[in-house]
Amino acid sequence: MTKEIWTKALSIISGAVACLCFYIGPTTLPLLPPGNDESSYWDRGRVVYGVLPTILSVGLIVLAGWLWSRGGRHASLGTYIRIYAMLLTL
Repeated sequence: MTKEIWTKALSIISGAVACLCFYIGPTTLPLLPPGNDESSYWDRGRVVYGVLPTILSVGLIVLAGWLWSRGGRHASLGTYIRIYAMLLTL
């Protein structure tokens, strides 16, 4: 397999994982109750299950764009929407 195919495949995978992380992080943050009455809102569980996946998703989206552009063509929003729509229909 050529370098172009590998970078495009890794770009699609990192984009799909970014979508999953962006779904998990912000939805978990308001739904996860604090551990006890004395703990603050930003206890360990909220940070690990809410904030970190959200930050990770931003990094993975940047990585997906960088990998796609290294594959020979520039990425566009329409390209990403078509690819992720195709992945959702699988």
